[in-house]
Amino acid sequence: MSKNFLTEWKKFRLNEAAKPPMDEDLNTPAGWFADFDQKFGLIQYDREAYDEWMDYVSEKHPDWRQTVQKEKRIHGGNSYYLTQPPFDEEDMRELFQIKIKHYIKNSPRDFVEFFFSNMDSILDQLGDTKAEHSVAPAEVGGYRQMTDWYMFGDGFPIARQEFEAARAANPNLVGEPQEIQEPTQPDVPSEPVDDSRQQDMADLFKKFFGDK
Repeated sequence: MSKNFLTEWKKFRLNEAAKPPMDEDLNTPAGWFADFDQKFGLIQYDREAYDEWMDYVSEKHPDWRQTVQKEKRIHGGNSYYLTQPPFDEEDMRELFQIKIKHYIKNSPRDFVEFFFSNMDSILDQLGDTKAEHSVAPAEVGGYRQMTDWYMFGDGFPIARQEFEAARAANPNLVGEPQEIQEPTQPDVPSEPVDDSRQQDMADLFKKFFGDK
C-alpha cells in the first residue's frame, strides 16, 4: 500500500472522526453502537471486505457498470442500490453476509459477543425506532441514524434473517443476555443528512487502487 494512500486515508478517518457519533443511549459497551454502524455501513472501511464484495459483483455481473447509475453506491456497499437491475435478493444477502462475516472477524470480541448475546433485543429496538430519513424513500431504524439505511429500513427483514443465521452458526459468540435499556430519541437535525461520505470513500479507493 502506497505511502500516499496511507496519508490520504489518515486524513479521511480524521475527518470522519470529527462527525457526530451515533446515539449510544442503550446499555452497551462504550463505543459499541458507533462500531456497529461503521461495520454495517460503508464496506470500504474494511479493505478485505471491500475486495470480497467487488470480486463477487464482478464475477456474477461482469457488465454491471453498463446498467447501474449509482456505481459509487455499489462500491460503498449501500444495499438499497441492489434493488435495481441487474442485482437481486441473492446479491443483497451476499452483501449482508460479507458485512456480518467481517464484523465477526474484525470488531472487538466483546462487542461481537454483546451483539449476538442480545441480538433479539437490539434488533427489536432498531425495528421499533424507525424514523423518516432525508434520503431513504422509507423510514430507517435507529432514529434514521444507520449509514446503510436500506439494511435497517425496508431491507431489515432480510438483514434480520442473515443475522439470525450467523448467530446460529456461531454459538460460541452467544452468552447470557443483558438488560437493554429503552433508547431515548436524540435530537435529529431536520436538514438533509450529508450523503457524500460514500462518494468520498469510493473516490479515495478508486484513485489509488482503480476498479476491481
